[in-house]
Amino acid sequence: MKNFFYITSLILFIFFTILLITLSTTGYETTRFNKIISQKINSKNKNISLKLLKIKFKLDIKKVSLFLETENPILNYQNLNVPIKNIKVYVDFISLIKAKPKIDKINISSKEINIDLLKKIFLKTKPSNLNSLVTNKIINGKLIANIELYFDNNLNIKNFITKGKVKDMQANMNSEFILKKKSFNFFSDNTDTLITNIKSKTDGFTINNGDIKVEKKKNIIVQSSLSTNVNINKKNINNYKKYFKNIKYINKQTNLKANLTHNLKISFDNTYKVTDYIYKSIGNVDNIELKLNQPIKSTFLKNNINNISFKESDL
Repeated sequence: MKNFFYITSLILFIFFTILLITLSTTGYETTRFNKIISQKINSKNKNISLKLLKIKFKLDIKKVSLFLETENPILNYQNLNVPIKNIKVYVDFISLIKAKPKIDKINISSKEINIDLLKKIFLKTKPSNLNSLVTNKIINGKLIANIELYFDNNLNIKNFITKGKVKDMQANMNSEFILKKKSFNFFSDNTDTLITNIKSKTDGFTINNGDIKVEKKKNIIVQSSLSTNVNINKKNINNYKKYFKNIKYINKQTNLKANLTHNLKISFDNTYKVTDYIYKSIGNVDNIELKLNQPIKSTFLKNNINNISFKESDL
């Protein structure tokens, strides 16, 4: 009798071990829930059409949760095919058995999305300042995103987390000022938006490392820190003259080399009116050369001052 219980327990242990390994690695392939889940998602948004191909039933060991995963699903948004790498649908197991799936969370991982497709998607959404920025200012770029959507019992979104990376972006801020080779990582949820590892390059100005944080509380707080290399000279000074228009000594003969760190904090009220701000800049100025439009005359000096220069200075 003891041997019978021992052998039975061993068989059950081996069975559940194999089942656990299978579900956490390759998964169990099924087509039973394809139509049910597609209809459930499509019914909540008429602009979205989702067609699931092969679905695998898998186990997320870290989160101790069961989910359905599909590779290369066909996602269509207002007649635009969006390149999706995979979709994970976290469901209540009992609801699946009853063929009335209760979706707790959906994780969507995109393939690389070109800026041209992204512009078309933004044009089909409600107008906003972000839409205008993307469609009018950004020339090139690629986006990879991961979106987590959390649902209530009625399949309404109660929370979200978005994260990903933008690379090879080129933004035309105005006719003279073009940001090239711009890249950054991003994270956003209901309360915060964080952009990190900002890198960009334009003629005379390079961002080596930067971050922007937006806190969406009672008031909106934007904080940013940027490390920059500045190399402005007579070849590119015209791109920046409008930013120095209140400094009378800046002209076409100005040369500036510096490594600077900028810190900015801006507070807005709920109408987006600026209520407070702090800006600080520190760093090393390797060289500043100013050729004056008009010489400075002094009773204490024999000759007029025509040029001013600083070298190896702290700012």
